[in-house]
Amino acid sequence: MFCFFAAIILNCFSQIKSIQIASFSFKNQAIEVAINPKNSNKIILATATGEAYYSFNGGLNWKTANITSLKKRNLGHSLLFWDALENAYFIPANDYIPTTQRNNSNILLYKSSNYGALYDSSFTLFECNKNVPHNFLVSVNEKTNTFYFCNAEYYTSTDSKDSLTISYSQSNYLKHYPLKKNSFTLKGATDKISTHSTADFCIGLDSDIYFIWKTSTDLMLTKSTHDGKYFLQQKSIAPIKSSTNKKQNSHFECAGKPYIACDLSNSPYKGRVYVCWCDEKNGKDNKDVFLAYSDDKGETFSDPILVTYFPNHKNQFMPFMTINQSNGDIYIMYYGEQNYIDGKQTDVFIAKSTDGGMMFNTIKLNEKSCVLDSNKCNNKNFSVSAVKQNILPAWLQAGKNNTQAILAAPINDSIFNIALIKSSIKEIKLTTKLMYSDKISVKLLSTIKTKLSLAIYDPLKPASEKIIIKNKSIKKGENNFVIKTANFDIKPGTYVLYLYYNNKSYFEWIYKE
Repeated sequence: MFCFFAAIILNCFSQIKSIQIASFSFKNQAIEVAINPKNSNKIILATATGEAYYSFNGGLNWKTANITSLKKRNLGHSLLFWDALENAYFIPANDYIPTTQRNNSNILLYKSSNYGALYDSSFTLFECNKNVPHNFLVSVNEKTNTFYFCNAEYYTSTDSKDSLTISYSQSNYLKHYPLKKNSFTLKGATDKISTHSTADFCIGLDSDIYFIWKTSTDLMLTKSTHDGKYFLQQKSIAPIKSSTNKKQNSHFECAGKPYIACDLSNSPYKGRVYVCWCDEKNGKDNKDVFLAYSDDKGETFSDPILVTYFPNHKNQFMPFMTINQSNGDIYIMYYGEQNYIDGKQTDVFIAKSTDGGMMFNTIKLNEKSCVLDSNKCNNKNFSVSAVKQNILPAWLQAGKNNTQAILAAPINDSIFNIALIKSSIKEIKLTTKLMYSDKISVKLLSTIKTKLSLAIYDPLKPASEKIIIKNKSIKKGENNFVIKTANFDIKPGTYVLYLYYNNKSYFEWIYKE
C-alpha cells in the first residue's frame, strides 16, 4: 500500500534580503550554483545560455566570469562543479562543436584555475546526437577527486515504450578527454521535451552510483556497486501520479525533476540516500513535495514523507534538493502557492531539516511574489548549494517589461533561525476560539491597516475551498465578522480558517462542538 507520514513543518513566511546578480531579457533560462567545498566564500553560478558569475565573499557581491570560445545558445541547462584542488568546471549544455558525424556534436567542459573568474581551457567531454532530447548530469567524489558524468538521451522506440539511454563515464583532473562511455537504458522514462525533468544520479558511500528517473506510474531506481561497469535490477521507489509538464487553469503546472543525494558527512545519518520529488497524488490542484530515504544503500526506502502539507490544499511544486556534506543538513527549494487565495501567484521557499528529513523548518525567500508563465518557466528556475555555514539559494524571477533577474539570498544558520523567529509574529490575531455553529463569530485584532481575505477548508479534502471574504479592507484594532455557514454550504465538522494578507497566510482551527 502506498502511504505517507507527514513531516513536522513550521510554516514561516518571512522575507530574506535578496541580492540581484544579473538581469536580462526574458529567456527560457535555467541556473546552477556551486559553493567551493574547501572555501565556502567562493561561489560560482551559471545560466543555460552560457553566462557565468563568481563571488569571493559568500555571495554578497558578484562579477561576470570570462569564458573563452563559448558559443551562447539557449538549448539546455548548464552544470557547475568543483574538484578537490579548488578548480572550477563549467559545462554549458548548449555549446555544440560540430563533428564529422552529420547529426553529432561535441559537448565541452570548461576549466577555471582561479575560482571561476576565468574559464580559459576547454576539453571535449561528450559526443552526442544534437537532434535527440538530452541532458547532462554530473557528480563528484570529493575523497577521490573523481568526476562522474552522464548524458541522458530520450528515445521513443518502435514499440512505443519510451526510454532514456544513459551514457555514463568517469574521470578526474589528471585524465584526458573525451571520456569513454558505458551505456544502459532506463525503461519507461517520460517527458520527451524536457529530459532533465526525468533523471538524476548521485554517488554514495563506497562509490556506489544511484540513478533515479520517472515513468508514467513510478519513481524508479537502479544502482551500480561496481563503479558503473554494470547496474543492478531497476525497481520502483514509489508510485507517482504526475510526471510531465502541462498547463492547467491558466497557470503553470509542473511536477519537476526528481532529485537524489547521499549524506556523506559524519552526521548520525551518514550513508542515508534521499530522494525528493513532486506528485499530485492528493489532487491535480494539490501538488506536494515528497521525500523518502534509504538506510541500506537503496535496497529499501521509507514510506514517502509529505514535506509540504498545508490544509488549504494549494500547490507546492518543482523541488530542488541538496545536502550540506559538512553536517548532513537537507535543503529543499520549491514553489508554493499557499499564501495566495487566487492561485495566480507563488513564492520561493527553502525547507531545512537537521534530523534526517523527519522535521522541516521553512522560510520564504522572495520579497515580491512570483507569477509563473508556462512558456517561460523551467525545471531549473532555482538552485541551492550548502557548504559548512554558508547556504546560497538562487532563483530566477520575472520582472517588468519582459525581463528576468537572477536573485540570490546568502544565508547561514543564524540568519535562517532569526527569520523563523520573526516570521512567527502575527499582525492579525484571533481573540476568541473558533467553534462551528450556524453563525461563526470571528473576532480579529489587527496591528495594521490592510486588505484581508478569509477562506474555510476541510483539511482532509482537496477542492473544499469556501471563500468567505476577498480583499476586504480592515482597520487597526478590532475587526468582527460573522460567517453564516448555511450561506456557504458548510456542514457541521472540523475546519480551518485561513487568513490571507500582505502576501502571507496563516490558519486557525474551527472546532466542532
